[in-house]
Amino acid sequence: MDAEVRLALLAVGKLAEIGEALLSKFLAEEARKFEQIFAVEAKFPIGAPLVGTLDLVALIQGKKTLVEFKTGVNDWGSTMGSSPTSSPSTA
Repeated sequence: MDAEVRLALLAVGKLAEIGEALLSKFLAEEARKFEQIFAVEAKFPIGAPLVGTLDLVALIQGKKTLVEFKTGVNDWGSTMGSSPTSSPSTA
């Protein structure tokens, strides 16, 4: 196996490990907050030719809420994790 393929396989394994950790954290800390799920990755038109995707629309503390999941690294290099950002919706 050549070195580039080996490195690519290691990277995939590391990404899978990170994904499992994020999912476990989400299930332990966030998932129970969703009282009801209305939509997951729902497409909506913004205006031709643009279409957006809502990550999640759920009932949280009795309010219909748009949830956007953000994962990645912030400007300072620390991981943001899988904590959702949300804002109450009037929909």
